[in-house]
Amino acid sequence: RYARQGILAAAIEHQQLRGTLGPIDHHADGTQCLVQGATSVAAPYPGHYEPLFDCGSEVSKGTTVGLLHDFFRMDEDPFEVVAGADGIVISQAWGARVDQGQMILLVGQKAEFER
Repeated sequence: RYARQGILAAAIEHQQLRGTLGPIDHHADGTQCLVQGATSVAAPYPGHYEPLFDCGSEVSKGTTVGLLHDFFRMDEDPFEVVAGADGIVISQAWGARVDQGQMILLVGQKAEFER
C-alpha cells in the first residue's frame, strides 16, 4: 500500500500521470512527524533489552526508557537505559539478545520540514 502510494505520488510529481493523491494513514490523521536523531545509547555489556516505552512515545531527558539485563550477573539490578534528550523514541532493541556496543536506544527531536 505504501509503495503504491509512493510510486503514484512520484509519477504525478514528474508529470507522468495526472491527478492528485491525498495523505494516508499516519500522515492523514496528523500523528506523523519528522524527527532528527538526537541521542543514542549503546549496550555497555551483552544481555537482554526490555523496553518500557513503545517506539513513537514522547520522553523527557532522564526518563528510564528500558532496562538491560545481564544474564551473567543475575543478582545485579539491570542497567537503566535513559533518554539523553527530550524527544521521541525512534528505535530501540526489541525481542532479541543484544551485543556489547550495539545501539539499543535512539531518541530523536521533532524537526520542521521545509519544501
